[in-house]
Amino acid sequence: MANNALNHNYTLSNLHTDAKYARQEKRWIAGTKYSRNASRRYNRAARKASKLQLSRYRGPATDVPDPFWVTEPEWDDGYWADRLAEQVREEYWDDQRFNAYCEEYDEVMQPDY
Repeated sequence: MANNALNHNYTLSNLHTDAKYARQEKRWIAGTKYSRNASRRYNRAARKASKLQLSRYRGPATDVPDPFWVTEPEWDDGYWADRLAEQVREEYWDDQRFNAYCEEYDEVMQPDY
């Protein structure tokens, strides 16, 4: 199984912190290119890290067997599928009966003005 976890040596996070602080200091120190250079270093490191990560990526395995329910026959002759269908039908008709009862109740309880 491929290990596609993110691998880094904290260089990227350190450069991100450096770029953040440089942007904040830019307000107080005029005339320096430090913040632009810090952002450039961070962006360059981010692109390099993503290229490295993509080069290490491995796709999903193709030799994975099918799940057991795909290959094995149905041992219960469809009992559970029939039972589930029956439950769905019962719930549907229970809802229909309940809705009809509520409509009748609403009609009976209407005030006569």
